[in-house]
Amino acid sequence: QVGPETAEFLNIPHISYVKKIEEITESSITVQRMMDEGYDVVESPLPVLLTVVRELNDPRIPSLKGKMAAKKAEIRTMNAADIGADENSLGLKGSPTQVKNIFAPEMNAERMMIEGSPEEQVNKLIEELKKNKCL
Repeated sequence: QVGPETAEFLNIPHISYVKKIEEITESSITVQRMMDEGYDVVESPLPVLLTVVRELNDPRIPSLKGKMAAKKAEIRTMNAADIGADENSLGLKGSPTQVKNIFAPEMNAERMMIEGSPEEQVNKLIEELKKNKCL
Protein backbone atom coordinates (compact mmCIF):
# COMPACT_ATOMS: atom_id res chain seq x y z
CA GLN A 1 0.00 0.00 0.00
CA VAL A 2 2.78 2.47 0.87
CA GLY A 3 4.82 1.84 -2.28
CA PRO A 4 2.04 2.31 -4.85
CA GLU A 5 0.66 5.31 -2.94
CA THR A 6 4.11 6.93 -2.79
CA ALA A 7 4.61 6.33 -6.52
CA GLU A 8 1.21 7.88 -7.22
CA PHE A 9 2.09 10.89 -5.06
CA LEU A 10 5.43 11.29 -6.90
CA ASN A 11 3.72 10.68 -10.28
CA ILE A 12 6.18 7.93 -11.25
CA PRO A 13 5.65 4.28 -12.29
CA HIS A 14 5.68 1.49 -9.71
CA ILE A 15 6.52 -2.22 -9.89
CA SER A 16 5.54 -4.53 -7.00
CA TYR A 17 6.98 -7.88 -5.88
CA VAL A 18 10.36 -7.38 -7.56
CA LYS A 19 12.57 -10.43 -6.98
CA LYS A 20 15.50 -9.61 -9.27
CA ILE A 21 16.91 -6.61 -11.08
CA GLU A 22 18.06 -7.81 -14.49
CA GLU A 23 19.34 -4.62 -16.11
CA ILE A 24 19.57 -0.89 -15.47
CA THR A 25 20.34 1.62 -18.20
CA GLU A 26 20.36 5.41 -18.07
CA SER A 27 16.70 5.52 -19.05
CA SER A 28 15.11 2.21 -17.99
CA ILE A 29 15.16 -0.78 -15.67
CA THR A 30 14.26 -4.43 -16.36
CA VAL A 31 13.17 -6.57 -13.41
CA GLN A 32 11.65 -9.94 -12.58
CA ARG A 33 8.32 -9.57 -10.77
CA MET A 34 7.01 -12.51 -8.74
CA MET A 35 3.67 -13.94 -9.80
CA ASP A 36 1.55 -16.79 -8.37
CA GLU A 37 3.19 -19.27 -10.72
CA GLY A 38 6.61 -18.01 -11.77
CA TYR A 39 7.54 -14.48 -12.67
CA ASP A 40 7.09 -11.75 -15.27
CA VAL A 41 9.91 -9.74 -16.81
CA VAL A 42 8.94 -6.07 -16.71
CA GLU A 43 10.70 -3.04 -18.18
CA SER A 44 9.97 0.47 -16.94
CA PRO A 45 11.29 3.94 -17.68
CA LEU A 46 13.24 5.66 -14.91
CA PRO A 47 12.56 7.00 -12.36
CA VAL A 48 10.48 4.13 -10.97
CA LEU A 49 9.54 3.02 -7.47
CA LEU A 50 10.15 -0.68 -6.74
CA THR A 51 8.74 -2.71 -3.89
CA VAL A 52 10.80 -5.85 -3.46
CA VAL A 53 10.49 -9.31 -1.94
CA ARG A 54 12.92 -10.99 0.40
CA GLU A 55 14.52 -13.01 -2.43
CA LEU A 56 16.05 -9.83 -3.87
CA ASN A 57 18.37 -9.41 -0.90
CA ASP A 58 21.44 -11.65 -0.93
CA PRO A 59 23.47 -10.20 1.95
CA ARG A 60 27.23 -10.59 2.02
CA ILE A 61 29.12 -11.59 5.14
CA PRO A 62 30.66 -8.34 6.39
CA SER A 63 34.41 -8.03 6.65
CA LEU A 64 36.08 -7.20 9.97
CA LYS A 65 36.77 -3.71 8.62
CA GLY A 66 33.09 -3.36 7.68
CA LYS A 67 31.95 -4.47 11.15
CA MET A 68 34.25 -1.94 12.82
CA ALA A 69 33.01 0.84 10.53
CA ALA A 70 29.39 -0.10 11.30
CA LYS A 71 30.03 0.16 15.05
CA LYS A 72 31.45 3.67 14.60
CA ALA A 73 28.80 4.84 12.14
CA GLU A 74 26.57 7.66 13.28
CA ILE A 75 22.91 7.10 12.46
CA ARG A 76 21.00 10.32 12.04
CA THR A 77 17.44 10.26 13.33
CA MET A 78 15.01 12.83 11.95
CA ASN A 79 11.54 13.86 13.03
CA ALA A 80 8.71 15.72 11.32
CA ALA A 81 10.13 19.13 12.25
CA ASP A 82 13.56 18.20 10.84
CA ILE A 83 12.05 17.59 7.40
CA GLY A 84 9.49 20.39 7.57
CA ALA A 85 6.47 18.08 7.62
CA ASP A 86 3.15 18.72 9.32
CA GLU A 87 2.67 16.04 11.99
CA ASN A 88 -1.06 15.96 11.21
CA SER A 89 -0.28 14.71 7.69
CA LEU A 90 1.87 11.80 8.90
CA GLY A 91 1.18 8.37 10.37
CA LEU A 92 -2.24 6.88 10.98
CA LYS A 93 -3.77 10.28 11.73
CA GLY A 94 -2.61 11.75 8.42
CA SER A 95 -3.11 8.71 6.23
CA PRO A 96 -5.53 9.24 3.34
CA THR A 97 -6.47 5.55 3.60
CA GLN A 98 -7.55 3.31 6.46
CA VAL A 99 -7.35 -0.49 6.52
CA LYS A 100 -10.76 -1.93 7.40
CA ASN A 101 -10.02 -5.62 7.04
CA ILE A 102 -7.10 -7.89 6.18
CA PHE A 103 -7.76 -11.36 4.80
CA ALA A 104 -6.17 -14.02 2.65
CA PRO A 105 -7.85 -14.23 -0.77
CA GLU A 106 -9.55 -17.47 -1.73
CA MET A 107 -7.27 -19.63 -3.83
CA ASN A 108 -8.75 -20.49 -7.19
CA ALA A 109 -6.92 -23.41 -8.78
CA GLU A 110 -8.31 -22.60 -12.23
CA ARG A 111 -5.60 -21.08 -14.40
CA MET A 112 -5.17 -20.48 -18.10
CA MET A 113 -1.93 -19.97 -19.99
CA ILE A 114 -2.40 -18.30 -23.35
CA GLU A 115 0.10 -19.31 -26.01
CA GLY A 116 0.93 -17.68 -29.32
CA SER A 117 2.25 -14.38 -30.57
CA PRO A 118 1.48 -11.26 -28.52
CA GLU A 119 -1.30 -10.36 -30.98
CA GLU A 120 -2.82 -13.87 -30.75
CA GLN A 121 -2.56 -13.77 -26.96
CA VAL A 122 -4.41 -10.44 -26.81
CA ASN A 123 -7.17 -11.71 -29.10
CA LYS A 124 -7.58 -14.93 -27.07
CA LEU A 125 -7.63 -12.93 -23.83
CA ILE A 126 -10.33 -10.60 -25.17
CA GLU A 127 -12.39 -13.64 -26.27
CA GLU A 128 -12.07 -15.18 -22.78
CA LEU A 129 -13.00 -11.92 -21.04
CA LYS A 130 -16.09 -11.55 -23.26
CA LYS A 131 -17.03 -15.20 -22.71
CA ASN A 132 -16.86 -14.65 -18.93
CA LYS A 133 -18.81 -11.37 -19.24
CA CYS A 134 -15.86 -9.29 -18.02
CA LEU A 135 -16.00 -7.08 -21.13
